[in-house]
Amino acid sequence: MQSNMKRVATRSPQSRYKHIPTENLKFHKFIDLIYKSKMDQEDVKTEIIKYVQALETNYTDTIREFKYQLDKERIKNKKSNFDKVAEMS
Repeated sequence: MQSNMKRVATRSPQSRYKHIPTENLKFHKFIDLIYKSKMDQEDVKTEIIKYVQALETNYTDTIREFKYQLDKERIKNKKSNFDKVAEMS
């Protein structure tokens, strides 16, 4: 019984992200289309690179936009807090 408890205690915890669906169906469809096509291997490579670059660009643009919105909100909150403190004085 004691050795069983030790074994359980040394196991790494299960990831909480284990059950989150991570399949990108559009990407799977894209890959299926690419490999079903009669394109040369070099053309397939080029198309996949272009697709991934487009995803990366979209991802970084989205992050940049969220950062901008967050910064605007922080500035707005700072100004609001400053105005409240000024009112109390």
